[in-house]
Amino acid sequence: IASRNGNFNQAQQLLERAILIQTTVLGVDHPELATTYNLLGNIFLAQQKVQDAYKMQNLCISIREKRLNPKHPDMGIALIDRARAEQMSDDWKNFETDFRRGMQILTETLGPEHPVTKRSLASVRRFS
Repeated sequence: IASRNGNFNQAQQLLERAILIQTTVLGVDHPELATTYNLLGNIFLAQQKVQDAYKMQNLCISIREKRLNPKHPDMGIALIDRARAEQMSDDWKNFETDFRRGMQILTETLGPEHPVTKRSLASVRRFS
């Protein structure tokens, strides 16, 4: 809610607090912690803090690679989000790799017409 209202600082503080709690309660490689890293990365992207976003997306992907099936839709979402950070920093080589892999996962697991697949594609186009 805080991020939807444009209060990115409050959203960042809440997510950082959630990370501390989740790390303590769930452990350092829990999939829910990966989701929180992903959310914080998206907050950083909205603030144009690309390097911070990239760091959070890498933490998210690292956990998801260990804990989820490589074709899990959450993996596709994380790759698309990292591709957005790469796009914003003109890292076109890595952007293309992550974008293609993320879209392939989402298209194969959810289908091309699924709202998540469409929203992921649109989120990258928004930065074009």
